[in-house]
Amino acid sequence: MADKNFYENKEQILKLWAHEILRVFQDRLNSFEDRDKFMAILQEQIESIFQMNYTEHCSTNGADTIFVDFLNDSMQVYEEVTNFPKLRDYLNEKLQSYNSQPKLISMDLVLFKDAITHVAKIYRIIHLKRGHCFLVGVGGSGRHSLTRLAAYAAPDPSNVMNVFQLEVKKGFGLKDFRDFLKIMYETAAFRGRAQLKTVFIFSDNDVVHESFLEDIQNMLNGGIVPNIYAADEL
Repeated sequence: MADKNFYENKEQILKLWAHEILRVFQDRLNSFEDRDKFMAILQEQIESIFQMNYTEHCSTNGADTIFVDFLNDSMQVYEEVTNFPKLRDYLNEKLQSYNSQPKLISMDLVLFKDAITHVAKIYRIIHLKRGHCFLVGVGGSGRHSLTRLAAYAAPDPSNVMNVFQLEVKKGFGLKDFRDFLKIMYETAAFRGRAQLKTVFIFSDNDVVHESFLEDIQNMLNGGIVPNIYAADEL
């Protein structure tokens, strides 16, 4: 996601590398003990290999850095957020814009620091090719809302993502689930705007039948559910 023309010195490249290491590995750890161990290893490696200090060279005032590609006013470039209030203002403007859309359900969100950080993390993941993430949290912690905001956060309206989410009703079965998936795949492939990027939100409450999880696994592994189309449909 980074452009080599914007990374000219050792400190910039190391900060980018440390950020991606934290996103790819540390974000998968769900205990504070494991996260602290991982951070200790990262700090040790930076000092032994690069002879640099993590806090001084790879963090922002001692906190983890945030990288996004939508704050540069002149072009779209993946870079460190050095002006956090600007990021907050940008996302609040996007939230207001989202809430003004007649076809979208309004979201009453307070974008405090952790929420903003999570939006940036989700945005990074869903803008990677076939990017996917597993969001863990108690009910009402904002997993769905922050994902919807992240999907809407692109500066270019043509890059705003279409969000699909199941509406599970009484009697909802495997055939209904696969019919839903067909509509989603067709929308992503050729309906509406060309190359309409799509986000699929699937929660634990949507697992009406365990067979749904097998289809989800196939989507993650290969991008498609095998035999989802009958021969005449195909």
